[in-house]
Amino acid sequence: MMNALRLFCLTVFMCLCTAPTDAKGLDVKTFGQIPILDEGRIKPIDSFARALRKEFSGTATNATAWLIRLMFDPARGENAPVIKLSNQEVLNLLQIDTRPSKLYSYTELFQALDQKQALVLSLANGDKEDWTPAQAELIRLQEKTVKLRKILSSFSALLPLDIEPPRSYIDMADDVETIQNWVATFAKHKGANLSEYTPQEQKMAELSFLLTALKDNGQQSDLFRVVSHGDEWLSPWEITLQNPEANTILDDWKTLALTYNSGNAQAWNDTVQTLHQKSVNARPHALGVEYYYNTYNPFLFSFVLCFLALCTLSVQHFSNKDLFTPASILLAASILIQIIGIAARVYILARPPVSTLYETILFVCALSMLYCLLHRKDFWLWVAAGLGVFLHILGFSHVDDGDTLLVLVPVLNTNFWLTTHVLTITAGYAFCALTSVLAHYLLVYDNETIRKNMMHCAIIALFFTTIGTVLGGIWADQSWGRFWGWDPKENGALLIVLWLIWILHGRISGMMQRIHVLYGLSYLSVILALSWFGVNLLSVGLHSYGFSDGAGLYLAAFTAIETSFLAFIYFRRRSLNFVS
Repeated sequence: MMNALRLFCLTVFMCLCTAPTDAKGLDVKTFGQIPILDEGRIKPIDSFARALRKEFSGTATNATAWLIRLMFDPARGENAPVIKLSNQEVLNLLQIDTRPSKLYSYTELFQALDQKQALVLSLANGDKEDWTPAQAELIRLQEKTVKLRKILSSFSALLPLDIEPPRSYIDMADDVETIQNWVATFAKHKGANLSEYTPQEQKMAELSFLLTALKDNGQQSDLFRVVSHGDEWLSPWEITLQNPEANTILDDWKTLALTYNSGNAQAWNDTVQTLHQKSVNARPHALGVEYYYNTYNPFLFSFVLCFLALCTLSVQHFSNKDLFTPASILLAASILIQIIGIAARVYILARPPVSTLYETILFVCALSMLYCLLHRKDFWLWVAAGLGVFLHILGFSHVDDGDTLLVLVPVLNTNFWLTTHVLTITAGYAFCALTSVLAHYLLVYDNETIRKNMMHCAIIALFFTTIGTVLGGIWADQSWGRFWGWDPKENGALLIVLWLIWILHGRISGMMQRIHVLYGLSYLSVILALSWFGVNLLSVGLHSYGFSDGAGLYLAAFTAIETSFLAFIYFRRRSLNFVS
């Protein structure tokens, strides 16, 4: 693994021409809409670039232009600070100085990792369960470095070599075997001592080494699959190595590489337009919608509108001005944009809107805000704005990996059950959240109308979660041949149902006083969090989707805050001798 990295550094250093002149005025927008096969689906290059830069650098800003520079100018790209590393223990282990940007180049990371080759290999061959957080980060860094190498070498088959006359590997593809056989023949007689070779033989030996190094490295360059060949999508190197007679289909990409290196922006733009027209065949509108979805980020706009609505309501509260209408308009606009964003995701992925953990947050946010807005009361505007801001922030915390438009695992790839079970259970989550918010309010301010609304939301939450859980069991029976298996996610859904049944039955039967019902329904937020997010921390069960390992601390903090709040209210009421 490390030898491959060393080989790539040597290849880039010896093979590529001098750094090209930076081309200005490149048509990055059209290039970003060219389709690529990545993670099981066809997406625009823009989505691929955003996810890649987010993974490497922690930001998606100007991702397509960033990717272009890496691929078409690898000589500079290998020395550009690209990969973010902030783990001090790993930095100390690799003996790398800390820098404010926390960004490091391929070259310096390769050199540092090469010194720790034995440790990296031993960890890679060991049990992941035994890794410390620093060791896990070290392995992730190694994987990112290898992936960056593949990106840097994406077009090395098409870039001109530093030979006379300048030619690329693909230009000499038909002659590679002949050159290698020729060099092997005279090397057999003269050995490995280059001083024994004639100048012509030395040049041929160096050329043979370069071509061999490029080929060995190119065999691993399979990430940038932008060439549609029959029913397959292949990278430039895969086309070059697997199907040499089909190299003509790379002519446009070769032109693109050459015009970038020459700084001819107009020729580059013309070639990009040609490539875009040739490559966009299946569902071209979906690719365009995804590009603009990425560009304008509708959920960021909807969050801003929620926040402005919250600010408007705050101004109304402290100034006694009637700002109900502006706040309502801001919230309605936020909900509309959320619906548009969800609809765009449905169109792009050609599946129901709630299929991942991130999408459940989007759906819960839109549904709960819409329910609040329909009441047309100041109090409900506060609930809508507050929940909207909170759930938007929660959603943003789940897009750290970049691309949220994910291909489903096979167990989920059933549109009927996604439309019935998942939408139903997620609607139950929305009303659970509303119930808990109203219960929190009633612990501080008593209001009979709000109390009735809370009970209505609790009953609706019980209805949706119960029906959703039953539908999930039917789905499990069809998929796995059993209705119930005490899977963590099944238990999580059941936990909400049992909690609501306990509280509502206690209230109806008179076994629970009103204040105890409020405590129970307030704590529903914790039960919801455990069912919605907590079970994913276990990373076990047949429901092998939505797993996460970074939210445990936040979930524990949320639980502690909620528990402390209810304990404070309880002891506060006792100290004031309130009747419970």
